[in-house]
Amino acid sequence: MKKWVLIIIIILIVFFVLGVLLIRWGLKSMGPWEEKVKVGEESYVQLDLSKPFPEKASYSFSQFTFKKGHNFLGLLAGIKRMKEDEKIKGIILTPGSIAISGAKTDELINSLKDFKESGKEIIAFLEYGSLRSIYFTTVCDKIYCVPTGIFVTPGMSIETMFLKNTMDKIGVEWNVIQMGKYKGAMEIFTHDTLTTATKEVYNSILDEFYSEYMKNVTESGKFSEDQIMTALDKGIMTAAEAKELGFIDSLMYYNDFKKMLDLDEDENYLTARKYLNSKKVTIHNDNKVALIYALGSIHTGKSEPTPFGGSETIGSATLSNAIIDAAEDDDIKAIVIRVNSPGGSALASDIIWDAMRDAKEKKPVIISMAEVAGSGGYYISMAADTILADPSTITGSIGVIFSKPNLHNLYNKLGVTKDALYRGDKARMFSDYKNLTDEEREVLTSYIQSIYDDFVGKAAKDREMTFEELHEVAQGRIWTGLQAVKIGIIDRTGGFLEAIDVAKKMIGVPLDDDVELITFPKKKGNFVFDLNLGLGKMLLGQKVSEEHQEIMELMNARQLFEDDEPLFLMPGILEIK
Repeated sequence: MKKWVLIIIIILIVFFVLGVLLIRWGLKSMGPWEEKVKVGEESYVQLDLSKPFPEKASYSFSQFTFKKGHNFLGLLAGIKRMKEDEKIKGIILTPGSIAISGAKTDELINSLKDFKESGKEIIAFLEYGSLRSIYFTTVCDKIYCVPTGIFVTPGMSIETMFLKNTMDKIGVEWNVIQMGKYKGAMEIFTHDTLTTATKEVYNSILDEFYSEYMKNVTESGKFSEDQIMTALDKGIMTAAEAKELGFIDSLMYYNDFKKMLDLDEDENYLTARKYLNSKKVTIHNDNKVALIYALGSIHTGKSEPTPFGGSETIGSATLSNAIIDAAEDDDIKAIVIRVNSPGGSALASDIIWDAMRDAKEKKPVIISMAEVAGSGGYYISMAADTILADPSTITGSIGVIFSKPNLHNLYNKLGVTKDALYRGDKARMFSDYKNLTDEEREVLTSYIQSIYDDFVGKAAKDREMTFEELHEVAQGRIWTGLQAVKIGIIDRTGGFLEAIDVAKKMIGVPLDDDVELITFPKKKGNFVFDLNLGLGKMLLGQKVSEEHQEIMELMNARQLFEDDEPLFLMPGILEIK
């Protein structure tokens, strides 16, 4: 090796070591990772709903500064703290382009309603309006909007993209075996329009969301059904038209709004994120409850953060070990698991289910479902003592699917050929250079059927139903949280805080008392934090578009198809707009 190459390597190593030491010094100097924020008398807290509050808090490195993220549970706890804080006069809600998911909307609105019970006020200021922002303003005392603001209210829709024609053009065929007539996870590749079964399910969900929205908004007494229907018919409104229809009280710019309320950022006005950092609230007592997050697609092995700030994954080894550790910890009295997963590996899901079942024998296990807990996400939840979901959570999808592509024609287009030597009649069953033979399909179908029967049988036992009763609501069909309660596959609707209240009841702690939440798996050492989000932002820019986010999620899911194994997987990316 040339001397100059060795010198460069040594310099790089030195810079790396110095960088690590500098980061460690930075972390240490920042103490508990909190900003020192002064909260003045009669302060207002601005809650900007365009900022995401993910399930888990993260630490990011951006522009040479460390930033602490705040999670959704922390936001709910923060609103409760605002209610009890004598210095807080009210909340200024800015529900414009809302980043908080629809499934969390009800829970956040319930927290805001609880805040109002203290006699404090909530004021909304809009630049952009939508059906969801209208829902949020039902808890507001006054609603203001910039004079040039706009309301976009075209109604609700589900739009699905299909790639069958693309597959045909590039020469890719898909071999799919599905158990359950609604298990349409691969229809995006095999069809060019919605199937009858999928259309039935999507219409059911859309009807449920629409009727619940109308019920929730009109029951508030803030707006009437006629007002909402007029907004839907218009589809888009100027701020002046929205004011005329009664969706806005006054039109003014934000600077005038701040002057009206006499807001001063140095004295009585701060953001929710700053307020959450204003003081550390640490609860230590004997009532310890384990908090475990199960977020992302499910696979065997260890959980992994995904590239560029995408959601993490659920590794069967990591999650099952966390559940077992919490169950065997004598200090832990109950376990609350927050699930947000469209599913994944059938094998990995079963490993986690087994750990869940064993844990339930030792202490109460409560599931709190977030946006999605379907297929494998439901499988890992079904053994719990109590399952809660938000009204608009997507769950169920109790079914199994197997798929493999045949890339033979694509290879031909690219000038690529394959030849094979093999031993055994089924040696090339998973080859991407051929379709399944009738015999291979028969063998796989029998195998997939056995996995489906096992899934339904275990779910039926966990839910205290007969196999036939569970099969009737299974078959790969997805349900909303409200529908899932009616058919018996979950216990009740409720959010994260309600799940913790259920844990309190099960261990005999009064609801007004606090419990100490211990996150599992426990962090080891002081230098453990997530740089993925910060690195992703530095590589892609500070703002990641929705299109990029969807591409990232699809890239993150690619590993599910690498091992030729059956999947408990939800049907695509379901988004209601």
